[in-house]
Amino acid sequence: MRWVLGLVGTGIDGAPIRVNIMEFDRPDCLEDIASLGLTLADGKQLLALVQQEVVAAQVGSHTMPRPAVVPATGDAM
Repeated sequence: MRWVLGLVGTGIDGAPIRVNIMEFDRPDCLEDIASLGLTLADGKQLLALVQQEVVAAQVGSHTMPRPAVVPATGDAM
């Protein structure tokens, strides 16, 4: 069985942002119980990839242009 794991975030405008994180294959049969679920290496890779995407999205949202604000009043320019 082929699996595709992804993240779905919500942008500032409320639009969904979808990112495929990882694809992997697992056997459909239960002949070998050790082949159930993710391997430890797959789990570590998945966590690293999720972290990478979340951090990139957070950094990206902080680099977007912001409206200028008048320091004395806090009003937008």
